[in-house]
Amino acid sequence: MRKLNSGHGLPIELNALKILNKSKTKSKEKLNPVDIRKNASNYAKSCIETQMNSFKQMNLLADWNTIYRTIDVNFMCSEIDLFWSLYTKKLIYRDYMPVFWSVSSQTALAEFELEYNPEHKSKALYVAFELKKYSDQIRNLLSSQKCS
Repeated sequence: MRKLNSGHGLPIELNALKILNKSKTKSKEKLNPVDIRKNASNYAKSCIETQMNSFKQMNLLADWNTIYRTIDVNFMCSEIDLFWSLYTKKLIYRDYMPVFWSVSSQTALAEFELEYNPEHKSKALYVAFELKKYSDQIRNLLSSQKCS
């Protein structure tokens, strides 16, 4: 039996959903994944700004013009480059590890967020789908970002 640990969660995604749910309840619109991502990004940026201001008030020394943010495109590109480097060295490979999915949050969960029975035999099914056509948003994103 799997359950969420009480100390962990998805604060950015959950807060973005909470904010969107409040604004959508009046209009009864269905939540859009793009809106959720934009809202989560805006929420994360506001949290970064708040934390950075707190650090500045504590007189912490840092290069505040070049901060480390995992939502930056350059960071994501370097992660993809690193992943590819590890993959070509055969340090990353496909094996039988499930991706845990939160139905309530509609997002993947990190393994440390779960408690599970090691005796459990999964009946998971892997399905590959061929992407026939990119959406305009993905095509624009891919053409505007250059990963090495």
